[in-house]
Amino acid sequence: MRRDSAEDSTVNTSTKCDDAVQRIHPSGLGRCDCGRRSFFDVAQTLFARFGFRATTVEDICRAAGRSQPAFFRQFSDKQDFCLQLVAAVMNGETLSWEAHLPRNLDPLNRLMSLLDLYERIVREHPFLHVLKEDADLLHSSIVANPLIHLKQPDGPLDSILRDGLEAGQFKPVDARGGIWMVFNIVEMVYILIPPMKPGHSALEYPHLANGAKRFILHALGVHLEDAYSQTGGGGVECHS
Repeated sequence: MRRDSAEDSTVNTSTKCDDAVQRIHPSGLGRCDCGRRSFFDVAQTLFARFGFRATTVEDICRAAGRSQPAFFRQFSDKQDFCLQLVAAVMNGETLSWEAHLPRNLDPLNRLMSLLDLYERIVREHPFLHVLKEDADLLHSSIVANPLIHLKQPDGPLDSILRDGLEAGQFKPVDARGGIWMVFNIVEMVYILIPPMKPGHSALEYPHLANGAKRFILHALGVHLEDAYSQTGGGGVECHS
């Protein structure tokens, strides 16, 4: 039975990045319109179970109880859909994290909390691992996705790096370069490495996650002993 909603007919069908940014609210999945959310909710399960390539638009529409015309009024194709799905998930989790972050937390501890956030997102949304099936899809939906709030100028990480420099916790670093460095490391550890070494991802191998954190801190000029003491030992292990 067809269930096109009234709002489907008013959706802008342009897929250019600037239009897409307007369609994706920074709060992500938590506040995206019901029309898109119905597709997003079922797609995560389908992608995680069957993979990206094996899951068709028809499968997504059938599971969501929606029509294909309704789908294509909001997304140009399955790859555009995936790009917006990843952004919605990431942005929704980020908004919740920001809302619960203690206001008096210093930049170093905010950074450690952000790294823990990324790990939790990947752990709780296993569909992200299927993106490795297609190198172009992986790059567009995660590495170069312009809709992900965490990576944007004036986003959470940008703010942390600037505040850390001002507080003397981090060495001078170009904000854009710092953002690029941090996300390249966590994406490598949490998204790319698992398929190359099954069972040895940072989710199952804490030493790998700890090593990534240590590398990031070292690149930012943080003394690991100081990081250990300031985070109470919970954020990163410190070995001589």
